[in-house]
Amino acid sequence: MLIGSLSKTTGLSRDTIRFYEREGLISTPVRRDNNYKEYPEDTPRHLRFIKQLQARGFTLSEIRSFLSDSHSGSMTCGEVGQRFREKVVRIDEQIATLQAERERLTQSFSACADSTPRSICKPVRAKELG
Repeated sequence: MLIGSLSKTTGLSRDTIRFYEREGLISTPVRRDNNYKEYPEDTPRHLRFIKQLQARGFTLSEIRSFLSDSHSGSMTCGEVGQRFREKVVRIDEQIATLQAERERLTQSFSACADSTPRSICKPVRAKELG
């Protein structure tokens, strides 16, 4: 499959496909006699899988590791489940961190709620942004 067809099939740009190729996330294509790259037929499936993992918050590094382990053929369903559970824990930690930051921001600027739009903000003036 040529890169143009691959791009249309997956909805990914040619640059993105080339990037994934350079990063080793998809198989290296074979060069035709005319120097065009011929991607394996299973490449669209791999690209969709990569995008699904990204949509679930996995980094490219995590995806690379996941693909490497899954291509070896030794990855069990339990191991896949464990990676997903670990990701859920990290997401929960991020949510807790963001909620705490939201609370700090809300508290820091609650004094501004009673101020007029042109008055100096007391937390900023007092450097209470901590």
